[in-house]
Amino acid sequence: KRTPWLLVSWSLTSEISFYLLVAFGLLIARPFRSPVTAILLGVGLAYFLALNNNGLPLNFWPEFVCGFFAWLASRLRDGHDHQVVPCSLAILGLGAVGLRHGSPAGTLPWAATFAIILIVLHRYDSAIVAWPALRWLGRVGVFSYSLYLIHLPVVSPARNFIARVWPTSAPSFVIVVVLLTLAAIAAGWIFYRCVESPLE
Repeated sequence: KRTPWLLVSWSLTSEISFYLLVAFGLLIARPFRSPVTAILLGVGLAYFLALNNNGLPLNFWPEFVCGFFAWLASRLRDGHDHQVVPCSLAILGLGAVGLRHGSPAGTLPWAATFAIILIVLHRYDSAIVAWPALRWLGRVGVFSYSLYLIHLPVVSPARNFIARVWPTSAPSFVIVVVLLTLAAIAAGWIFYRCVESPLE
């Protein structure tokens, strides 16, 4: 068994599995003519998986559901703010289960926290976008998929090599982290320009 060159490829397997699960849930819910049935099935599965450790690719389904509710809350129009509350409660519930019982992937409390932050910040999207100090994030966002694909093959070997001569416990190692982050961003931009953009 060999380590794949594309170290993030395992997450693509989870992603495809999630789409299949969503499609299956919508098919089951179709006779009821209500997406609420599919949502309840998805939430039930998320709580089940959060309470029972299982193998990949379902490990990250609870985190995926947190992301779904963050998206759903952001899609709700003005006048439907009361519907944001059940979305937030579903996320908080999953986060609490992950905090109390752990989660298959171990990242559920963090995913729930991040989802709630996104819901809160959504009200201030326009102000955040207009803030000059954060405009560079929008530019990075353009090639974020390339950055996601390429960051580990760049960062992991370099970090392992540097750690042999520069102890990771040293406070000054933060300099290495910053430099590796910049290197990953540069590599993501190059990958976007040379691979992703031409393929699109």
